[in-house]
Amino acid sequence: RALAYYLGGSNEQAREALRAVRPCDGSAYASALGLRGWLNCARDDYHSAHTEFGDAIATLDESLIRDAHLRASLVAALAMTTAELGHGPAERLVAEAAKVSWNASLLREHVQTLHHIGLAYRRDGLPDEAMTTFLSAAELAPSSEWAVIALAQCAALTFELGEIVSTRGFL
Repeated sequence: RALAYYLGGSNEQAREALRAVRPCDGSAYASALGLRGWLNCARDDYHSAHTEFGDAIATLDESLIRDAHLRASLVAALAMTTAELGHGPAERLVAEAAKVSWNASLLREHVQTLHHIGLAYRRDGLPDEAMTTFLSAAELAPSSEWAVIALAQCAALTFELGEIVSTRGFL
């Protein structure tokens, strides 16, 4: 019900429906935390969203739930808020991403996660790690929007390093 309210644009009704989900419900509770995170993103409250996504992943771990699709979307969301906020080490994101059994149906989430891990590396002043991660994202799904964004990040990195020929190549 909460997801229907959220998709219908009624964030307050979605928030109210999420209050009914109990922590003992495991996967449903992790999904509810993830949705609460997206509701917080809609209010530009990335700090709270980051906390919700982290708590959702912790709930999956505590409940021993092996839902790769749910974990993949939560890891991608956590990576996005980590990069947006500028806090939290990229290594945690790499470790969380490694826990997901990636397959073709999760390619979008994987590429999105790699892009945001690259942003976290860039923020942390690790241009080589950032470049490698961005290139990995672009190679995995060359026709996706995340690949285009990753290549733009590669262009920005090479521009900062004064490598104009490489910058033009990425652009």
